[in-house]
Amino acid sequence: MNRMSCLFLIAVSFLFANDIQNLQTSITPQLSEELSRSNSESFIRINVVMKAQFDTQVLFSQVRGMTKSNRRQFVISELKYFSRNTQEDILSQISTLKESDKIKDVTALWIANVINCYATPSAIRSLSGRFDVDKIDYDEYRKVLIDSPNDVIVVSNTTQDREITWNVTKVNADDVWALGYTGNGAIVSVIDTGVNYNHHDLQDHLWSGFGYPNHGYDFVNNDNNPMDDHGHGTHCAGTVAGDGTAGSQTGMAPDARIMALKVLDSGGGGAESGCWEAIEFSVNNNADVMSWSLGWLHDWGPDRSTWRNAMNNALAAGVIAAVAAGNEGGDQGFYPVPDNVRTPGDIPPPWLHPDQTLTGGLSAVVTVGATNSNDNIASFSSRGPVTWGNISPFNDYPYSPGMGLIDPDISAPGENIKSLAHYSNTGYESGWSGTSMATPCVAGVIALMLSKDSSLTPEQISQLLEENALHLGSSGKNNTYGSGRVDALEAVNSIFTEPIPPYPPVNPNPADGQGFVTVGSNLSWSNGGGATSYLIFAGTDNPPTNIVNGDLTNSSQYNLDGLDFSTHYFWNIISMNDYGETEGPVWNFTTVGPPDEDFESADFSQNNWTFGGNADWIIDSSNPYNGTYSAQSGDIDHNETSQLII
Repeated sequence: MNRMSCLFLIAVSFLFANDIQNLQTSITPQLSEELSRSNSESFIRINVVMKAQFDTQVLFSQVRGMTKSNRRQFVISELKYFSRNTQEDILSQISTLKESDKIKDVTALWIANVINCYATPSAIRSLSGRFDVDKIDYDEYRKVLIDSPNDVIVVSNTTQDREITWNVTKVNADDVWALGYTGNGAIVSVIDTGVNYNHHDLQDHLWSGFGYPNHGYDFVNNDNNPMDDHGHGTHCAGTVAGDGTAGSQTGMAPDARIMALKVLDSGGGGAESGCWEAIEFSVNNNADVMSWSLGWLHDWGPDRSTWRNAMNNALAAGVIAAVAAGNEGGDQGFYPVPDNVRTPGDIPPPWLHPDQTLTGGLSAVVTVGATNSNDNIASFSSRGPVTWGNISPFNDYPYSPGMGLIDPDISAPGENIKSLAHYSNTGYESGWSGTSMATPCVAGVIALMLSKDSSLTPEQISQLLEENALHLGSSGKNNTYGSGRVDALEAVNSIFTEPIPPYPPVNPNPADGQGFVTVGSNLSWSNGGGATSYLIFAGTDNPPTNIVNGDLTNSSQYNLDGLDFSTHYFWNIISMNDYGETEGPVWNFTTVGPPDEDFESADFSQNNWTFGGNADWIIDSSNPYNGTYSAQSGDIDHNETSQLII
């Protein structure tokens, strides 16, 4: 049995443990109501949610230790395989119904195993009898924009102004630029009303994918032209990456690339399925960050479980999302806790703060609240906690009793924000307020972090953002500010990794005839992202003699002259945190022979390994022979013999 088949069976086997006597799928209350007012010929837009959902814990266990690109490709491959197999039978039935003009416009999604289509009432009832369908929901159009400008000021700057907007300087993003990090290399998908991709402040750093000439996709009109016909999306994109070409520097990460994904129309409305398609597109097309300045009120009955499944799978693929909390903070009478934060802002983050003592599942969402220029919370900014206690199959973060899930996770400037105008290629608008304006600020800060270390995982990013925020409000992480107002400079400075130079394999001098290798070189290492460092040990006995002991710094160097490669050496590499505590992973290697006569390679085998995370290590040399040792943890299986290239 191949690997994919095995994982497929693991993920779906639980579905058939129960009796298959209750075949009638639950038609949601929203769909039932729509059916009651529809005639027999009406086409209703629906989401058919499959009962089989990939267990993300299986995915997480499989991707642990993989490189960023391998992690993403593995998850995409697994999810596509899984959905193709679990949807095969129902798609056959849908095809038959389509031929009889009872279903049209079918879209099958693998990011959360959902099929979207337009169906007549009779077709819906036919599908509802299937045991492999969990629920059929009304994919209702909703006006979901959670803010609008209170006092818009149209501004036309000149290139001489070179203004840096106040929100950029407030979070110290401009100080990060001075360090040389401007978001270069990071791709941010702005999932909104589209983007004016002709604006001068964006046009030279837009994502370009094969088959997508206009830098993204329009899921509202199902075409390749995600041009903004509202304004909200362009304003948000400008806060991520507006570079000031036309006059004002509005973007946190002026060299990040913008992927324009239009899920809302000119009225600011859209459907849940279009958003899930945008998640799938982002994952499939190598976005690093998703920026979500929209949300569904709980009163509307959003499919929270499908939202969370989609975000869980995005996290498994290594993608992080900055998501607006909502603007109902001042409407507690209508939207009381734990329903004050909108979906998907109510989804858990990739990393749980220690103050979140009630634990539950993790996901991809960093929820963002809004502050003003004085670092006070905006009156409209939605407050937590939220709960998933009654949302199956998660049923975690119970509230009252229970503390729920603390939300938001972090805050950012969101009052009176200036950014790009969608109707002018050189224009700006001021006066926009909302958690929508705060969210792209955080997305841009994440892009800055990735421009320093592109290997950062969502888990590391989430932790570094929260631990380095300017704390505000009550002690610890709280349900007003989260962990505080984002600080780009502190977050970037907390990343200790330095780029690893691409040393090529070379041919230094051979062994000196006495069983020793005269390398004339040093040992160094890099933490591969996140606040960890390493202790390295080597010796001829087991447990090894400590001949190399690293300080708790990002990188150190130790002379390797005189190491006898003709005997077995045991190498131990231990990941530590800043407090000197072992944080994992732990590796033990044994060298089993000297390098060959050209000093090109030496075999080693891995004896033992307790794996607790993903990290890379490198042994490099500098002069006179420039030999390089290198290996990467994600590429080695337990007890597998590999080569140590030098």
